[in-house]
Amino acid sequence: MSVDASAMDFGNNLFSLTLESNRNNFEMVMLVGFASAGQAVSHQNSLGLSNAYVPKEISVRVNVPASKGETMVFEATCSSDIAIELAAGTLDSSDFMQKIDLVTS
Repeated sequence: MSVDASAMDFGNNLFSLTLESNRNNFEMVMLVGFASAGQAVSHQNSLGLSNAYVPKEISVRVNVPASKGETMVFEATCSSDIAIELAAGTLDSSDFMQKIDLVTS
């Protein structure tokens, strides 16, 4: 899965990521997005730099093709601490999905 920098938004306290998915694997794409962001924040924390980018929350939006050119959007936000736990493997994916509020539009 590749991600272009234009799909990322580096807000003061919120990192947002928009991903594209096939119809049947949006949950996996969302998990990879959160785990990747959690790993990146963990790395920034480990650097110990005063100017490290460490958002408090992470938001992942997954665009999923619906029917006849329409797109369904799944979006969720969690604290960066929970995303770090997912990335580290201390929180399994099913528990993670229970902790986030998944919104569709």
